[in-house]
Amino acid sequence: FSSVMFPCLHPTLRYRCALAKENIEPYQPVVSIPFECMVCVPNCLREPGDAIGVILKEMWLALVVGGDGLLALCISREVKKGESSPFHPYLHFLEETAEPGTISKWSENERRELQDTTIARRAEERNVTELRMHSRIVSTIKKYAQEHHTDSYVEACKALDSIPAQLFVWSYHIIQARAFGRRLPWTSLVPLADCFNHANLPVRYALDTVGDGSVGGAKGCTTDPGENAGTFTLFPSGKNSYKSEIFNSYGRRTNAHLLLDYGFAMMNNEWETVNVRVSLTKGETPAEIAAYELRRAALRSLGYNSVRTVKLQRGFFVEDGLLLFRVANVDPAERENGLQYDTLDLLNPLDKNVEIRALSGMMSLIREIGEGEWITSIEDDREELASLAEDG
Repeated sequence: FSSVMFPCLHPTLRYRCALAKENIEPYQPVVSIPFECMVCVPNCLREPGDAIGVILKEMWLALVVGGDGLLALCISREVKKGESSPFHPYLHFLEETAEPGTISKWSENERRELQDTTIARRAEERNVTELRMHSRIVSTIKKYAQEHHTDSYVEACKALDSIPAQLFVWSYHIIQARAFGRRLPWTSLVPLADCFNHANLPVRYALDTVGDGSVGGAKGCTTDPGENAGTFTLFPSGKNSYKSEIFNSYGRRTNAHLLLDYGFAMMNNEWETVNVRVSLTKGETPAEIAAYELRRAALRSLGYNSVRTVKLQRGFFVEDGLLLFRVANVDPAERENGLQYDTLDLLNPLDKNVEIRALSGMMSLIREIGEGEWITSIEDDREELASLAEDG
């Protein structure tokens, strides 16, 4: 990584980051990491060592266990090995300086400050789910060892029981926050490459492949590629000028995803979404109820329910959300045939008056939700943070 300065402080904002030592052209590699340095299942189990290592490798190759749960267990084993682990310097760095910032570790009062009951509930549920995952994978391994490795069963159980559940959860959090995987055969922690900060910028990465399109001769995700399988390379799609920050992209993440896995959110996140529940109003008078039934039937004929959850996203117009408001705002007095919805093309604008009423109704609902759900505004929060900073 001769073109990267890391670690260093941002010149003005003073947070830890990676800066360009020189002008970097688009798609110029900024990080190249040998495969042997990547923390992934095949590297962790290449030399199994003890009884549990032999069992884990056998189960992995037989597709009995896998995924992030197995990698979390492998990372936990490497942490327990201490300095005898080839990954010790990197894992020790993570233990000392890179504690995952997931909000699942926040207190109840801290999560309440998010003013989002849905994400607070998801964070609490994640704590339970992770402990269940640990219990489930340990039980699966013990059962397999008892059936297939009777002689080493006791030793394997002792090794598993020596790994605390909280260490497994920490390892799982590290994977969720730092691992690369979408374009790799194996989910992997990649030293240095995983230390760059996030931005919604196009970034590419790849693991060198051999001529037959495999990695180190291994085409399956449960095949040991052997040594010298290649080099992991990270390269931004844009240009970086001298001393500008080099970013990685964690993917198209909503703020809820960023908070759950990384512990931060972005003010103008282009991938942020807000769920809004919309529904037809039935009314009370016979005429209102009759109109409601006609409208509901019209929606059903188009494959829509009368109650929908609409996902709003920055820069995207939600046409299917407007549909309910369009249906609800057709005025019988403006139609020769009254409320005969089967004669109307409801999937497209009907006329100016209907569209104005539909758009106004949708905007009013969004404003009501914002004003009613959030206790404080962004301005209120900024003032409070500023006062806290002044108080030291």
